[in-house]
Amino acid sequence: MNYYRCFLAILLLLNATALAGYAQQAVLSLDDCLAYALQHSSKIQISRANAIEATANYRDAIGQLLPSLSANTSAYINFGRGIDPKTNTYTNTNSFSNGYNIESSLLLFDGLSSIYRLRSSREEQQIGREEQRRAEQSVRMATIEAYYNLLYAKELQRLAAENLDNSTQLAQQIARMYELGMKASTDVAEAQASMATDRQTAISRRNQYEIALLQLKASMNFPIDQPLGVSDSLAYGEVTSTPITPEGLYHDALAKLPDARIAELQLRSSKHLYQSSIGSFFPNLTLNAGFGSGFSYFLSDPAHESFWDQLSNRRGAYVGATLSFNLFSRLQNSNRLQRAKAQYLAQQAKSDDEKRDVYKAVQEAILYLNSSVEEYNAAVEVEKHRHQVYEATLRNFQKGHASALDLSQASARYKEARVGVAHTYTLYLLRKEGLNYYTNICK
Repeated sequence: MNYYRCFLAILLLLNATALAGYAQQAVLSLDDCLAYALQHSSKIQISRANAIEATANYRDAIGQLLPSLSANTSAYINFGRGIDPKTNTYTNTNSFSNGYNIESSLLLFDGLSSIYRLRSSREEQQIGREEQRRAEQSVRMATIEAYYNLLYAKELQRLAAENLDNSTQLAQQIARMYELGMKASTDVAEAQASMATDRQTAISRRNQYEIALLQLKASMNFPIDQPLGVSDSLAYGEVTSTPITPEGLYHDALAKLPDARIAELQLRSSKHLYQSSIGSFFPNLTLNAGFGSGFSYFLSDPAHESFWDQLSNRRGAYVGATLSFNLFSRLQNSNRLQRAKAQYLAQQAKSDDEKRDVYKAVQEAILYLNSSVEEYNAAVEVEKHRHQVYEATLRNFQKGHASALDLSQASARYKEARVGVAHTYTLYLLRKEGLNYYTNICK
């Protein structure tokens, strides 16, 4: 019995440990959220499938340049008029014939259309890889933004709960002072109104947190019905501006950013397709070769050469070349050329626009970060002075030199200033991540 109790205690301990581990796994850090999002994102899975498809298209384009090889066999029973394979004359005797052939063909020249299609497919394959990189970066940035928004909502919820505790204590203190005849009933009403306002704010902040949590789950592709928590809080730290200039990042960004790479690859692909459409006006030269043999006999004549003897005696081979020229294709080649040229010109304009957008995005990331530093420092200063005003107003109210309305207004401004600090600091974190996207990818 003692052994049984010991064994049962061990099982309960292991179960409790497993449950504790599960609870810890449900509380994720930013790195954990990013790892989960990159592994489970449907957007990334779609981009991977598109990359695999582009690779298959590239291999198919390679296969168009390789020789084709086919083998076939046939069997016929001829009733009535036919040809005697021995004498090559017509006969009315029923016969059976069986043929075996191996054929091969190789495209020697088609105006280089296949070569340019191969090059275009190679660019499309690289585009598929860049699309996958872009999807990963998009999921990463969306998860980071949702994570910091959740930390911001969590901080607002904490501030709302703290404000509600303070206003509740103050309302109780004013009610006690009213009982002692030290405060008027209007002061009690104003304190009760402030407490109700803080309670309303706390409810709103809780809903805001739940919505931010849903957004984080959506960004991670996390099950909506599963519990999720974050291990971090909005810990205020040092904010610093960046000495980076747009010119220092621009050229590296053009060479390494997925958006810029995709625009450049699409331009090259459209150029190759345009060149391929020009090649469709040239003749095609194809090399053909084959080997074959056969077996036959008259159904009414049981005496005939053996199967293997006929295969040996009738074997033959051929080598030839075919030159074909499309004289009229119902304007298909001309229309294809015009479409390819139009797409190439349009892609040139898109490539120029993308270069300008890259420079604009890099410059905006730098400007936003530096401005967020100034905004945060200003918000901290505002919060500092609002706190001083609130403390002074609270002391004057306790001494009877200020009304409850004055205290309520000073408290509201102080609460607003604290929210402003949290807001500007969150913006700084988001904009810092936005700039890190360019600096990390350009290393």
